[in-house]
Amino acid sequence: MRRSAFILLCLVHLAFSAPAQTPTQAPDADAGHEHLRAGRWAEAVAVFSRLLDANPWEGTFYANLGFALSRSGNCEAAVPVLRRGLELGINGTAGAMRLSRVILAGCAALRRDTAQALAQLDTAWRRHGLRDFSLITSGPRFASIIGIDSYRALAGIPSEPLPDRTARWRFDLAYLDRLIRQTHPAPFGKISEKEWAGHVAALGDRVPSLSDEQVVAAMMRLMARVGDGHTALYPPMTGDGAWHLLPVWPVALADGWYIGAAAPEYRSLVGGKIVGAGALEISALDTLARSFLAADNEWTGRWLMQVPFQFAQFYQTAGAANPDGSVTFRIRTADGKAEQAIVRPGPLDRDPNARWAPRAWPAMVGKGSHAPRWIRYADAFAAIEWLPKERVLYVAFNAVADTAGRSIAQLGEALRDSIVARRARGVIVDLRLNNGGDGGLLPFFLRPLVGLSVFQMPGAFQVLTGPRTYSASIFLLHELFRFTEAEAVGWPTGGRPVVYATETPFRLPLSGLQGTVSTQLEVAGNDASDARPWFAPRQVVWPTGEALRQGADPVFDAALARIMSRKE
Repeated sequence: MRRSAFILLCLVHLAFSAPAQTPTQAPDADAGHEHLRAGRWAEAVAVFSRLLDANPWEGTFYANLGFALSRSGNCEAAVPVLRRGLELGINGTAGAMRLSRVILAGCAALRRDTAQALAQLDTAWRRHGLRDFSLITSGPRFASIIGIDSYRALAGIPSEPLPDRTARWRFDLAYLDRLIRQTHPAPFGKISEKEWAGHVAALGDRVPSLSDEQVVAAMMRLMARVGDGHTALYPPMTGDGAWHLLPVWPVALADGWYIGAAAPEYRSLVGGKIVGAGALEISALDTLARSFLAADNEWTGRWLMQVPFQFAQFYQTAGAANPDGSVTFRIRTADGKAEQAIVRPGPLDRDPNARWAPRAWPAMVGKGSHAPRWIRYADAFAAIEWLPKERVLYVAFNAVADTAGRSIAQLGEALRDSIVARRARGVIVDLRLNNGGDGGLLPFFLRPLVGLSVFQMPGAFQVLTGPRTYSASIFLLHELFRFTEAEAVGWPTGGRPVVYATETPFRLPLSGLQGTVSTQLEVAGNDASDARPWFAPRQVVWPTGEALRQGADPVFDAALARIMSRKE
């Protein structure tokens, strides 16, 4: 999640702007990027030099010029250009900052300035997400440093061959420990440094007695102790050690966990309430699953528990699986009967953190128009439905992201045009499945909307929230509360207004396990002291298993009733 732009810009025209570009600058920049992609370094140098003559304040131009100079073999000229780009800031992803640091390190290594080369790589590692050192290690520019112990430690390369799996796991554990300490801005806010070190040491001691699956599970629980939803270690999804998915889709409702959907061969389980698995009751599974999860508050876990509940290895590490790896679920059917069923693991054929189960699976709700809207539109980034009888506009807003078919800005404009043309009585924006995206896009969505009268009338604007309302959608919710008369309906959010985020991905060097680590504090609004653990709805509505079986959506119904109760 990126820091949300100052969304007051949505309400007024920009009073100040960057230096004006000449008519040729944009086409020149495009041509320069094309030269870079094609490896035409001299041509790229000429283009970006000309752009900087016209606009010497744009850091991205310096970065591109420095890259072209470096690739053309002119490190001496590239170094001051790249440093100026870093001083001014480079638009786009952390990748541009990372590449600039790596080039500076390569140039330093060429002139045998080992200290400067290592310092640039360390900064790229700690601040800009440098994790893949393969090209650096094999690159001729870095030949002078790749044998140095400090470089090998940074790159995750053992200084000598490791004799067995215990040594390899301990190496990855030490790398993970250093990663957390040096990358996360406040790793010991919810766990003390002494406690963390104790858990790391204890896990290292236990490795010889644990299976590989148990080591992975223990490392996932270790990461969850940081207590930050954007800092996590993921189950292995590829290779010989990949975890396996059970062909069921659990869903959390007000009265417990249900089998919301399942592969056709397990259709008899669909709609059943989960009582337990193996010898463990659902309460024990709930507690164990939460220990695996990186969460910002207790509601984050309510959403994310669907992930470990789908992995066969979760039940194996819990002692709830059968010897052959299958899991015996105990469920209670809609008519109150207690039943058991053996579920066997299958391939990694889906995203266990998707918004809903595969569409081909039997589900506890009907398909198409018979399903609640939040399920009906779960596969879309966004969807708009006009309710003509009520004159209410419903918007399923599932991700803060541009798509090939429609940008965030176009979504905001389409909503504005529909509201105005149809003289909408009310608007419902559904954020229950929106777990974030790019917060920097939010101004483009909000700018066309916040001045419309429907958003300023009490009761006319309803926002549906739940445990998956998270990350960038929390920033959106904050701005809606700030600039409109939005009323939230549903469950508390899984996100909070002040969090550590802007996560950078990593891969452990020997096991290949992947995850993310937060790199900075994110604040919704301007109050870093806002200690609220979540955004609570004004109207709490709890969907139940029976409601979902009937295809009902009590959260939507409550929001619609609130709009219709208003006098126009």
